[in-house]
Amino acid sequence: MIFDASSLASRSSVWWKVRSVYEDKERGVWSDNFHFEVGLKHDSDWTAEWIGMTSSQREKSAPWLRRSFEISKEISKARLYVCGLGLHESWLNGQKIGEEVLQPAQTDYNIRSFYIAHDLSQQLRQGLNTLGFWLGDGFYNQDRVWGPNGLSYGQPKVIAQLEIEYKDGSTELIGTDESWQTKQSAIKASNIYAGESYDARLYTADWAKVNTAPTGWQAANKLPPAGGKLVAQQLPPSIRTGRVPVKDVRQLHANTWILDFGQNLVGWAKMKVNASPGTRITIRYAEDKLPSGELNYATSGVKATKVIQTDEYICKGNGEEIWEPRFSYHGFRYAEVSVEDGALKEKSPGRDFLEGIVIHTDMAITGHFSSSDSLINKLFDMAHWTQVGSVLGVPVDCPVRERCGWTGDAHLTVPYTMFRFDAASMWRKYTEDIASTALISSRMLCFGDEFGERSVQLKESGIPTMVAPGKRFIGEGSPDWGSAIAFIPWDIYLHTGDLRPLEKHYSSIIQWTRHLQGISTNDLVYSGMGDWVKPIIDNPEGKTDREIYGAISPMLSTACYYRSARITAEVARLLGKQEDYEYFDQLSREIRKAFTEAFYGDSPEYTPDQTVNAIAIDWNVLAPDRHKEVAANLNRQVKDAGYHFETGVFGMPSLWRVLGKYGYYQTAWKVLNQTDAPSFNYLIQRGATTFWEVWPTEQDEDIPYIQSMSHPFQGAFVRWFYEGLAGVQPDAEFPGYELIHFQPQIIDELEWVTCRFASPMGEIESSWKQENSLLSWTVEVPAGATGKLRVPGRLIEITKMQEVIKVEKQEITDGQGYAELIQLPAGKYQLKSKLDN
Repeated sequence: MIFDASSLASRSSVWWKVRSVYEDKERGVWSDNFHFEVGLKHDSDWTAEWIGMTSSQREKSAPWLRRSFEISKEISKARLYVCGLGLHESWLNGQKIGEEVLQPAQTDYNIRSFYIAHDLSQQLRQGLNTLGFWLGDGFYNQDRVWGPNGLSYGQPKVIAQLEIEYKDGSTELIGTDESWQTKQSAIKASNIYAGESYDARLYTADWAKVNTAPTGWQAANKLPPAGGKLVAQQLPPSIRTGRVPVKDVRQLHANTWILDFGQNLVGWAKMKVNASPGTRITIRYAEDKLPSGELNYATSGVKATKVIQTDEYICKGNGEEIWEPRFSYHGFRYAEVSVEDGALKEKSPGRDFLEGIVIHTDMAITGHFSSSDSLINKLFDMAHWTQVGSVLGVPVDCPVRERCGWTGDAHLTVPYTMFRFDAASMWRKYTEDIASTALISSRMLCFGDEFGERSVQLKESGIPTMVAPGKRFIGEGSPDWGSAIAFIPWDIYLHTGDLRPLEKHYSSIIQWTRHLQGISTNDLVYSGMGDWVKPIIDNPEGKTDREIYGAISPMLSTACYYRSARITAEVARLLGKQEDYEYFDQLSREIRKAFTEAFYGDSPEYTPDQTVNAIAIDWNVLAPDRHKEVAANLNRQVKDAGYHFETGVFGMPSLWRVLGKYGYYQTAWKVLNQTDAPSFNYLIQRGATTFWEVWPTEQDEDIPYIQSMSHPFQGAFVRWFYEGLAGVQPDAEFPGYELIHFQPQIIDELEWVTCRFASPMGEIESSWKQENSLLSWTVEVPAGATGKLRVPGRLIEITKMQEVIKVEKQEITDGQGYAELIQLPAGKYQLKSKLDN
């Protein structure tokens, strides 16, 4: 149910509760009361001013700002609204407010900036109080990477207002202005890529406490506004979500040690140190190390960024000190610790010297999966670590090198994340990022209507860029990357039933599809990036990576054109725009016809590879009467490749779905368990705990790896574990799991699968076990939903609450063999069937 709060005034409070209405019209009990508040909706709600330090005052420091004020009446309600750019912490009376970190999330600051709201009704006290803010550069003043001045929007700044309602009915507003005080903090420099430099000798624990002596404080400066609209943060905050202990410590040389956490993670290292005053501790981070024991900084992109992830700490020297960064984060498995200008009390660090702190956007885990196969479970675990490490307010390509929201990388991972996490709000926010960055109109690299054509042109406002949000556009969105503006809101709708993102961005989706139409020739789109990072085993002609990836661009880009047109038609239908529906429905038919004739006709222009064959079926681009034939051809291609996948990031998710759908279980199993490169086993053998950007090969085994070691688009195929192995699939006609398809793919070598996840309709389960050709299958359909089941083999019985029930069934034989189709209402069921092996 969607509640329209658009007419509510700023600061309104809404209380609500729910109850169930059952099929027999009987009503359930009411839930507890819940409530939400409306934030500050209008520019006029803000009377505070943007303040901070000038660049000459702060140098590179992360500034402190503070103000003391008196409370002399009983408080009824107190709310703090604050936007501190690039990053900030809020403090009250010497204590940090809230558990969130690295706030607010990155946006296009010239268009919108997020403010955070805090309830301080219980924290404020009678008498004198002190409110403080600690500001970091973040992406707002990212001035070191991607150019001589980075991609800075301006100096760190904050706007905040504390709004207090008293029990006597009076109100008070304490806002940021030039009456506030400011001072350089103990953080001498911070950069989101490069790390943080901290001098503990400069830290005063009472900087945000009452009665702090004013030494070194000066009046804050009024600064220019950020330039965009202030809006409430639209996704959960980033938080500390876990701890990873050090597994091993090795001394590299005098005063330098390498600490191995055993897991590639994203966050930072929390340090516990006891050293002499002025001792300088330098921590450098990397995903990999060289055979010499030195860290391998190449995977963290130092060639492009020109920085090594580094934190520096100067000890105060008065006993044990505990410290962690505030305004930077790192991707790493290893940390190099070096000691200068002093000494550690224990002479060398132990395993408790550092602790890995895992940081990511607080997306609750909603989908659980496990199986009898250790490799599958390992891949599931790797996909999780890779994905969470790349979501800190923005779904980025990788957490170490670029840290950018590449649109193509993002849309590939949406289905997996919607099964694994409560990710809808994050994807709604990111879709808005794509739309806001697309507003830029300037000269940049644009794609043309010829294969490989890319030239500097004026990009039209509204057409997505390759990267969003931020100033590092890279260029106009390619057909395969820019299609995220259509693909992402559609997948949100499919998994949640929430039509609002599609409705909000409908004009952008139409504009994008017409843009693809504009660069098409005879309904085919020839330019694009291609099937990125497909495995390269043999390359006798010495082609570049981009030449190899782009070889299928006409087929892949046309498939993206088809899918965009098909989504546009479906959204038009849902919104009641009949004329648009008819136009784009016909357009999609024409694209399908052109695609089928050009690439699957008697004289194909290009030869479809594994990726194209898989996507042609999976995206329904190919004429349906050709699907079975092409699926068989795909199976042959995989066999001829020695049971190796030859798909890049676009083809990988579709490969497994198509092999499974058409019953090529043994092929899928052999590819899954392949040991030589490219393969999952070989990747793990090389030490991977997350998915690497480029598949390693035996030929480069002795060469230091130079690509990212955590790239979530390589784990996007794990959606198949939910959709294929467990068999849980949403339905586009009844989205949000109002209608659930249960179609498990029972592979002989897999003894059991357990899958549960919390859908918008409620808990869904599909867990099975096979033994001696007998399948035992537990299915749970949430209240209000309907389940359509494809029961493998011959149904023996169905029980619900230990009672046998009877259902109508339909016998079928499809690519997966004999099965029986049944339909079940809400409830938890146990099914038994005899498998035809």
